[in-house]
Amino acid sequence: MTSLLHRGARFLTAALVLTLLPLGPLLADDKPVRGDLPPVALDPSRMLGDTLDGRQAEALANEVHALLLKRLGSDQISDAELWMGAIQGMIDVVNRRQAVGASRTQAALPPSGMLLSEDDADELGDAFKGELTGVGIEFQLYSRPGVMVVSRILPGSPAELAGLLPGDRIIALDGAGLAGASLQDVLGMLGGDEGTRIAVQFQRGEGLAAASFAVGVQRGTFAVRSVLSELRSGGVGYIRVFGFHQETPREVAESLTELGALGADRYVLDLRNNVGGDLSGAIGVADLFLPIDTVLGRIVEPGVGELDLVATQPPMTEDNLVVLVNAWTHGAAEAVAVALQEHHRAYIIGEPTMGSARTETLVSLGHSLVLRISSVRLQSPTGQSWEGHGVQPDQEFATAGGYDGGALDEAFNVAARYLETEGL
Repeated sequence: MTSLLHRGARFLTAALVLTLLPLGPLLADDKPVRGDLPPVALDPSRMLGDTLDGRQAEALANEVHALLLKRLGSDQISDAELWMGAIQGMIDVVNRRQAVGASRTQAALPPSGMLLSEDDADELGDAFKGELTGVGIEFQLYSRPGVMVVSRILPGSPAELAGLLPGDRIIALDGAGLAGASLQDVLGMLGGDEGTRIAVQFQRGEGLAAASFAVGVQRGTFAVRSVLSELRSGGVGYIRVFGFHQETPREVAESLTELGALGADRYVLDLRNNVGGDLSGAIGVADLFLPIDTVLGRIVEPGVGELDLVATQPPMTEDNLVVLVNAWTHGAAEAVAVALQEHHRAYIIGEPTMGSARTETLVSLGHSLVLRISSVRLQSPTGQSWEGHGVQPDQEFATAGGYDGGALDEAFNVAARYLETEGL
């Protein structure tokens, strides 16, 4: 479908450019212009915004559609291709507009607005169930050009079974180097159906001790645990949440119970590098720390309505809590941090977060097509948005992007010292 969409959009853009050029020079001496014209870089959305209102633009789109069918012929383009290209063009405009003012970390993410098949949409929804199909690698892109550093191997994943380790530097996938590849390119190479294989070329070690390896990894479906927890010295219960799915509240609740039984009387909730995920799962985690009927946040969706998200159960613990965040704390994870911060339930340490206060939803269009659109706006319990500027920590502490082990340990030590000396 992608090739058809881009093909239709390309023809449509060319027609818009030619339609809006002054007619005088084109018709001079009644001789039509024909030949290999030089390329021209124009911004059709800006041009149309300067000269046409919405109704005029709609009329022009219908006129161009008819002109293209007539002048290009059915051997080059079909009616359906043109309309699908027009749909993709609308989505592209939305993506460009929403990217304005995005932080550098936000800009690294692939666009959210897109057309999907129902099967693809089902796979996205399955990610919120706590299962993944793929390789099981989380990575940093790039520590240096063409090198992808493995930051985490998901337990029980094909990557773990193949022997990959955190810190490995991936330099090629299926023989293709990564130099110049975008995040979307890499995700496309790693993705695939269960049972298919991918060749991973990587390096391990530093300097003279560095060695190169190549392994074949068979993609599979595996359960994804989103929480890691342990009791640290001084009675500090450490809970790290990597992302949110439907089972995350249960996993955090189990961790609180286990850590409390081991003697924890204060907690660090680590949301650094948290990729967000299921909003209901994130709200369920905030619910574990705040009183029943507390407003945990608000969602606003134009054309649909507004909804306050409210705690439904008493808190599991009232012990002191620190939340760690960084520039890669994203979306639903930001919603947890700001809810705990505004209710003075937690002290936030780290860096300003990504600043993504919009979240996505899937809208069925019929014809086995689904629109993935970033239309849901998130707000804090007091109705504030953190879009573009992020959740501001109570105490700033740089974590070097969050991937360096030493920086991670030091950030935890800062949190532990705060709990020991200050509390809430």
